[in-house]
Amino acid sequence: ANGQCERHNGTLVPNLIALSNHSRSNWDEKLLPTTYNYNTTRPNSTGYTPFELMFTRSPRFMFDFISPPSVPLTTDTYRKTMQQFMEHTLLAARN
Repeated sequence: ANGQCERHNGTLVPNLIALSNHSRSNWDEKLLPTTYNYNTTRPNSTGYTPFELMFTRSPRFMFDFISPPSVPLTTDTYRKTMQQFMEHTLLAARN
């Protein structure tokens, strides 16, 4: 588990440095956007973002709120879609 944590930090730290000011005094203000970026980036290993694996849906971005709404799904269609998504993500997370 330590190696996994170190890999995660190895990804977050360069992003925090890139977004922080020159003196690095505002790194804490950049933690939320950096974490959101990490959680919504699709890795090659699973093909699903950490956000999708956690919440079983795609993340929403600013442009999603200004685009026209899509046709609402029926309860049965939504259930089937979620079931398929959860089966796929479970297989991806196991491998």
